[in-house]
Amino acid sequence: MLNLPHLLSDARYATNPLRVKNRASLLETLNAALQTRTASEWLHELTEHRIPSGGVNTIAEALADPQAVARRLRVTVGESSHRTDTIANPVRMDDQQVIANTPPSRLGEHTDEVLRNVLHYDNERIKELHESGAILH
Repeated sequence: MLNLPHLLSDARYATNPLRVKNRASLLETLNAALQTRTASEWLHELTEHRIPSGGVNTIAEALADPQAVARRLRVTVGESSHRTDTIANPVRMDDQQVIANTPPSRLGEHTDEVLRNVLHYDNERIKELHESGAILH
């Protein structure tokens, strides 16, 4: 398939510790061979040889997959000023979908609240942290 029979007899790759030690040269050889075909072509060939395999999708590809679309795994949450796409909870009970109606927190959005209510910092200490640049506003 890869047409690299010399790798099987190459002493540099005879054991896993040797393959790790010579990883750079092994990866160079494998990458060159793998770049001779597209991912789809390799997946077809692996399937033909009954080798379990599958592609690795980008997030956009995964969410566009017919199974993800059918399961409604992409949801938009938040208020009009802060709407964002996110991934839905994949767990369903009687086809009922749990949907979080709030978007993920923005960077620093709840910092003051956590410092005050969880770590019990007073307002003066929080102000000092902001002024020093240790935390975001």
